[in-house]
Amino acid sequence: MSLCSSCGDELPPDNDYVKCAVSSCKLHYNCAGVAEKSWRQMGNVRRDVYCCVLCRNLKKDSGSISSGTFTTDLQEHSNVSKQNIPENFFQDLEKKIEKIVSSTIEKHLKSIGDKFNEFEISVDFCSKKN
Repeated sequence: MSLCSSCGDELPPDNDYVKCAVSSCKLHYNCAGVAEKSWRQMGNVRRDVYCCVLCRNLKKDSGSISSGTFTTDLQEHSNVSKQNIPENFFQDLEKKIEKIVSSTIEKHLKSIGDKFNEFEISVDFCSKKN
């Protein structure tokens, strides 16, 4: 299981993601700022030398890839994962999602119940007519 170097979420198991040739970091298309269609149109040669935005910025700031600062920054970038996300972030997110889903389901169930009652009334009315 590979994780996105930017957001820390799981990457697709079919290797359908962006890979940086400099840092070997793996990114979702959105996290890399690359449209999936553009990535596919690049071809293997261009994809094999693709440099992610952070590595490009580090390269600009340090002047060259061989500089010690760039290598240190690159190592830090390569180690990026969920470590920067607060511990309770996912628990809070899960609670919020659960609340939204529960509320939505409740509304839909009420709507279905109301429609079923209307249908029952219509059937009763038609039955009495005949």
